Amino acid sequence: MKLPMTGILLTLSALIAANTYASIKIPSVMLNQPDAKNLIDGDKKTFTKFKPGENTFSLQMGALKDIRSIKIYFSKVTEFKSFKLQISDDFISWNTAAEYKNIKTDLIDVKAENISALFVRIILESVSEYAIGEIECYEKASGKNEIYDVKISGISDSSAAVTWKTKIKSQDQFHYQKKYNGTKETLIEVNYITNHSVTLSGLLKGSDYIFIILSESPDGTRVESKQFAFKTTGVPLPEFWQLSAKNITPFTAKLFYESNIPTSYELFFGQSHAAMKKIKDDQGLAVSRDIDISGLQQETGYFYQLYLKDAQGNVIKTPQLAFSTPPNNIALGKKVWGTFNYVDPTIKELGYGETSIDKLTDGSLNYFGGMAISFNADNSDQYAVVDLGSVSAVKRLDIYWWALSFSKDYRIDVSIDGKSWTTLKEHLDASQGTDMRSPMGDYVVLHSIPLDTSARFIRIYIAAKAPRGTREKKWKPWKNLFLCEIAVIAK
Repeated sequence: MKLPMTGILLTLSALIAANTYASIKIPSVMLNQPDAKNLIDGDKKTFTKFKPGENTFSLQMGALKDIRSIKIYFSKVTEFKSFKLQISDDFISWNTAAEYKNIKTDLIDVKAENISALFVRIILESVSEYAIGEIECYEKASGKNEIYDVKISGISDSSAAVTWKTKIKSQDQFHYQKKYNGTKETLIEVNYITNHSVTLSGLLKGSDYIFIILSESPDGTRVESKQFAFKTTGVPLPEFWQLSAKNITPFTAKLFYESNIPTSYELFFGQSHAAMKKIKDDQGLAVSRDIDISGLQQETGYFYQLYLKDAQGNVIKTPQLAFSTPPNNIALGKKVWGTFNYVDPTIKELGYGETSIDKLTDGSLNYFGGMAISFNADNSDQYAVVDLGSVSAVKRLDIYWWALSFSKDYRIDVSIDGKSWTTLKEHLDASQGTDMRSPMGDYVVLHSIPLDTSARFIRIYIAAKAPRGTREKKWKPWKNLFLCEIAVIAK
């Protein structure tokens, strides 16, 4: 009898101790016989019959499995000239895990200490006909994995190679990216192996890269390596690390950029792609700059494009980017008074912050920072007055109502002195406004009213018992009215 490999024990008896490891549901068997599925149907009383001589069949495990035991149940005690068990991860290369000669048994139980496989092949040579009732396979939990011996080699200006090892067979993911302003790339292994390697190509010269390795064991357990780094050779080309338009007002903006190496710049700017022209440049070299832009118009879209040049004359450019200026709200921070000064304890308990009429001109739509609530709109007239400080040319009024309760019949009055009032718009219905969201996600209704006038004082006035509405049919409007902001847009 040929001795088994290290770690393999063959049991030729039906009196086997109970196996405490999980049974593997074998997805399929590779055997060209109508009764082949009886080998893995879970019923030892259904049989797959074989003729005398050598017979071979394979089991597909579905995924790489760490195998503890494989049992083959026969219909009766049978004499075999030989038995061989082979394993493979790719159905191409096979390793013999156990091999025996001249055995006679009704149960073959191969206990394995170090077998992991995606495919299992069984080769039996008999002296007579025989039948197999069932094949059972039991797996064990994967051993403790570890990523070690990570080596980086072959670094050039565009490529590098990385190798590493794992304690057990694993299917690994290699995540890498350029350290600064890089996009994460992932390489995924198909096979379960212990010696791993990747070759990276298309890298940028003179650039820092970082990577981590995520290793997954056959049982799904994952371990992650620490972060590693390397730098490609060569002189780096210029590239943008940051680029943004910020501090945008109705009339000014600031562009900020940061590059990987010192560069000069040229800025092309305009109200359309075709109208862009160079408006600023600086031939000095710097890695970051703030570029101030003035003379803009409110509520206007602008396009811009930056060209960077390094000391060697290499040039890169951004795509054509865009931003829009906001409206010129001359009510920001201005004095406001009226009846929208009710303090509702329920609203405060819900976490909506302080309720105050001053919130109407603070420039914030964040309800959780506070809002303005009227008194009972059924009992008395409600109003809010904004003092612009001086007579100003007004283009329109943008009123932001909370969608919980808004007026469906209100008017706009204006005044030069705060004593004599002129009604410019009446029977206004906020339900005709545009739905939007506050920064915290609540529904807001923006009602824009063209005015085309000059005034110092602007008043929103709601007569007692005027109809109210909500944006949700299931809601019932409150007796109070809710305002988030009043924006007075200058001409």
